[in-house]
Amino acid sequence: MGEGGGASLMDTLSYVAIGILVVAIIFMLVPVIGGTMDSSMPGLPVHSKWNATYNTSLKTGSDFWQTLSPFILIAALAGVAMIVVYIVRGQ
Repeated sequence: MGEGGGASLMDTLSYVAIGILVVAIIFMLVPVIGGTMDSSMPGLPVHSKWNATYNTSLKTGSDFWQTLSPFILIAALAGVAMIVVYIVRGQ
C-alpha cells in the first residue's frame, strides 16, 4: 500500500492481471462444466417435456453460455476501463 492507504501502480496492475486471469479461467471452465452437466442428465421418459429428443426447443448449456458470455466480457472490459481511468487520472 502506498502512502495514505491508496493502492500503488503495481498493486493496481496486479489486480488487473488477476482479473484478466479469472475471466480467462471462467471462459475455459464453464463450457467444460456445462458439457459435463448436459451429458450426465438421467434418462427421461420419451414424452417428457424435458426430453430434448421430444421437445427440440429446449435450451442447452451451450445456448445459455452463448447468451451470457458477451455480458461477462462487457463487465470485464468496463472493469479494465475503470482501472485505466484510475491510472490516467494519477490515483
